Amino acid sequence: MGIPVQAQRDLLSLVPAASTWTAALKHIINSRGWTSDQDNLGAMEPVVRALGAHYLVNVKRGNSSCAYDPVANFHLRNGACLHRLNWRGNTSYSGLRQSLELMCNYNYVLDRIEDNNERYVRDGSIAVSGDDPYIAQAKALAAQRSPSAPRL
Repeated sequence: MGIPVQAQRDLLSLVPAASTWTAALKHIINSRGWTSDQDNLGAMEPVVRALGAHYLVNVKRGNSSCAYDPVANFHLRNGACLHRLNWRGNTSYSGLRQSLELMCNYNYVLDRIEDNNERYVRDGSIAVSGDDPYIAQAKALAAQRSPSAPRL
């Protein structure tokens, strides 16, 4: 997973007692009022976006090549492209609990829908449109790793 090194350091600087960036992230998320603290939000954005891209692109359901996330699976199976991750795109209570306020856009490119659907159903290939750097990095890491994606 490609969490930028500077982003890891930024999280650790906010929680000096934390020994890892994951412990720092957990501490921030469990603290009251973190969603209104600009230092926390600034440090969390690259981490949450990178984790979200990894989850959507690389985490698969059981023994299949389908995306673990049911919404992603629905759109990708119907021929959509993974388009963009929006930090603080869903600031509702459910958005906070479900995705730390991260929201994803899917793009239905009409002349690519059938090909996207066939490749996704055949081998789990996820089409991308747009230039979201976090999605691009997750796709690049997926291409480098072995065929066994994380399974849940």
